[in-house]
Amino acid sequence: MKYVFRLVVGFVILNLIQCTTIEDDKSFFFFHMSDTQFGFFNKNEDYIQEKINVEKAISEANRLRPKFVIVTGDLVRIPGNSTQIVAYKTVADQMRVT
Repeated sequence: MKYVFRLVVGFVILNLIQCTTIEDDKSFFFFHMSDTQFGFFNKNEDYIQEKINVEKAISEANRLRPKFVIVTGDLVRIPGNSTQIVAYKTVADQMRVT
């Protein structure tokens, strides 16, 4: 399933790039983040390191102001874990892409 998702994401990215003529807009770029995996570092005890890592990435994305941001891979360690999902969403809400 992951392979199919990545294949689809790659196809979408290629189509988005084709829709923009790079010579016309030299500032076109996007930001890619992957595998935030909330719950990975401390075996689901807390999400301190994950929060630090994602906040750094989001801070850079906000500073760089890309056309769009793509987040791929595992967002949380355990699929469907509501605590991990809420922790991820709370940090991800800091994204300010215009």
